[in-house]
Amino acid sequence: MKIADVKSLAKQWVKQNISSSADFVGAYLTGSTIWKLDDEQHAPSSDVDIFVVMQNDKLPEKIGKINFHNVTLEISFISFADISDPQAILADYHVANAFYKQSILLDPLAQLAPLHQAVSAQFTQSQWVIKRCQNAKENARNFLKAFEQATELHDQVTTLFFAAGVTAHILLVAGHRNPTIRRRYVESKFLLHQHGFDDIHQTLLTTLGSHNMDKPTVIRHLSKLDAHFTTACRVMKSPYMFAADMKVDLTSIAIGGSAEMIEASHHKEAIFWLIAIYGRCRAVIYADGTQAQLTAIDADLWGLLNELGIHNLQDMRLRAQMVEQDIDTVWAVAQKII
Repeated sequence: MKIADVKSLAKQWVKQNISSSADFVGAYLTGSTIWKLDDEQHAPSSDVDIFVVMQNDKLPEKIGKINFHNVTLEISFISFADISDPQAILADYHVANAFYKQSILLDPLAQLAPLHQAVSAQFTQSQWVIKRCQNAKENARNFLKAFEQATELHDQVTTLFFAAGVTAHILLVAGHRNPTIRRRYVESKFLLHQHGFDDIHQTLLTTLGSHNMDKPTVIRHLSKLDAHFTTACRVMKSPYMFAADMKVDLTSIAIGGSAEMIEASHHKEAIFWLIAIYGRCRAVIYADGTQAQLTAIDADLWGLLNELGIHNLQDMRLRAQMVEQDIDTVWAVAQKII
């Protein structure tokens, strides 16, 4: 299916399900979809992120991922008050991209179009690029603070590796690129190569711990993760922030996205997403699984961590120090790219 068709389906879903609400302001896309041309093919391993804008500050509960005509849509709600200031949008590296690109699905009150025009006109100005890089840098350090407070293994690995992963976002923001979630290390590799900073990519992979990993090893770990993802989806009962993502019919996103990167020889970069999904699976199994299931996932997760050079909490703390150094390193590189 082409991107144009995917956008049409997204618009259709909003029209049918949300647009009649009295509080409805409009809807827009974000994520990788808006960075692709309309005639490009939509990857089955990608979802389509929709933000529904409501006038009321009391928002409906996030719907999350749903299947609509064989396309995975992820539906979230946002208050218009939170995006009504173009300067606030321009300083937020997650939000700004949606209003830089032509992402509006529905705008019956003509309140989103002026935001798009204002943000698009100033998006590449250095002052705003620097502010968004600072926003990403703060995000990385917030993950490090969360790591320091984390006590459970799934929280420790999630916060530590997301802190590391946001260093790639600092670079992507500097280069006016999409700060993608799953493919952040792949896209930052392309950007760094373009600007002659290949050594920095190797530095980031060293901090990730995957710099010496080969493709068969990563495939083996992905196979183990696949089994744990299926288990987590089947046992999940407790409320969980990523509950909408933990469904067997979403394996193409959770597991397939990594498989695509590995197949394209981006296996070292794929490790980030493996760890992210491992963290989600471990959180679910910790809450709702059996002791045997928890023991099994812990054995395989620690097996992956060991290959990444992490054998205990002290190693994690040392890796956090490496992340802190990387933040300063990529900040200097980001200034040069800008």
